[in-house]
Amino acid sequence: AEEAKRTLSASPQAQMFVESLYEGNDLQGSMMRQQLDILASPLMRKCFAALTEVLAKAGLEKEAITEVLVAGGTSALPKVKTSLEAFFEDVTVRVGDAPDET
Repeated sequence: AEEAKRTLSASPQAQMFVESLYEGNDLQGSMMRQQLDILASPLMRKCFAALTEVLAKAGLEKEAITEVLVAGGTSALPKVKTSLEAFFEDVTVRVGDAPDET
């Protein structure tokens, strides 16, 4: 799964293989980036709800944020960056290196 996620960060499609998924049966297939975006949407909505709550508790409006730095494997997915840009409305969103990938 991790390898497929990394591939989907840079390519529109990834091949997947899971050995002995269930009762010794392997799973092999492909996934499109759009499918991952759809699967991740509920989690992203929860993240943005939490982000809104954190900003409110800090007494900040999202317009006060001028730059966002995201790091970690999933942050390289294009949908994460475009969603943050839409949420913060035209801020600079930078994607950093994940500590386990450097």
